[in-house]
Amino acid sequence: MKIIRRFHYALILSIIVPLALLNSGCEYARKVIAKDQLNQGAILYNQGNFKKAKEFFKSATETDPVNSVAWLYLGATMVKEYKGDTGINRDLANETLNVYKKALELSEGNCANYDNAVSYIASLHDDLGNAEEWRNWMLQRAEGKCVVSNEVKATTYYAVGVKYWTCSYAET
Repeated sequence: MKIIRRFHYALILSIIVPLALLNSGCEYARKVIAKDQLNQGAILYNQGNFKKAKEFFKSATETDPVNSVAWLYLGATMVKEYKGDTGINRDLANETLNVYKKALELSEGNCANYDNAVSYIASLHDDLGNAEEWRNWMLQRAEGKCVVSNEVKATTYYAVGVKYWTCSYAET
């Protein structure tokens, strides 16, 4: 009876340990594949081939859905798309806004990615004509938990001030 129990435990361990190792290996492989997709997309993006780059970035977000950089790059290609020759595509701009919000959600702890996501969200609101939302996101960038530098803080406040000045100048 003891022999069967020991054999049973050994059998269970011999199944569980390789599965645990295999699972962590799969996660690592997914991250490597996503990183390769990001690299391929970045090359195409820099060559001006935004549609193909978007496919690689989209694939990277599907392969590694918690990679905030992949979501930021996907958003960058979508910005190029919604600011097309025919004017701003509002539906695509709103979809892009959701992509950047996903990047923001995933960038907790990485201040550079957090700052990029916040500034892109502010820029999108500016493009859509949402002045109050733009202002709120810009102030979040200047006063948020991830202020990258005093220079970023100063230029952000400056941009808000210029926008107010432009608005008041147009009124007078």
